[in-house]
Amino acid sequence: DWRRAHSVNLLGKDVSLVSYPGLFAGGDLDAGTALLLRLLPQIVKVPNLLLDYACGTGLLGMAARTLWPTAKIHALDHDALALRAAALNLPQAELVQAESLTACSARYDLIVSNPPIHHGALQDYSVVQKLVADAPDYLARGGQLILVTQQTVPVQRWAKQAVPLLQEDGYKIWSVKAG
Repeated sequence: DWRRAHSVNLLGKDVSLVSYPGLFAGGDLDAGTALLLRLLPQIVKVPNLLLDYACGTGLLGMAARTLWPTAKIHALDHDALALRAAALNLPQAELVQAESLTACSARYDLIVSNPPIHHGALQDYSVVQKLVADAPDYLARGGQLILVTQQTVPVQRWAKQAVPLLQEDGYKIWSVKAG
């Protein structure tokens, strides 16, 4: 009874999305994710293995499936309810319930994320900080992490190799490449 169905415009197509109460953006497309989705089609190298980190309902993984149908997709989140939604929205994805990349044994061609910057109502950058610090160790040769944050999040403080790709409407898209 808690499951909610939504229609979201994903890469120019209306798609059905399952969500549950309390999940980020309530099943809608938030501004940061929308900005990241505009950039994803510009990625030239087709990933063989992709991770949707802090996946929530799996929206970024769904976009990846549309863009790169042959890519194998993993979806990681610490929230079991989010992973339940991701399982319904991304039925072929491998789900990982974990707090960080340390639960992953793979090396990814691409990690995409709109990571949380709050713990409840309090601002908390620890998820972003750990993600950008750990990502190079979980990327395949030539791989990259692409994430969106509010523009005030000091990503380069934690990853000197982080490069801003796009800044718009209070958000910034970052790239962190494998070392």
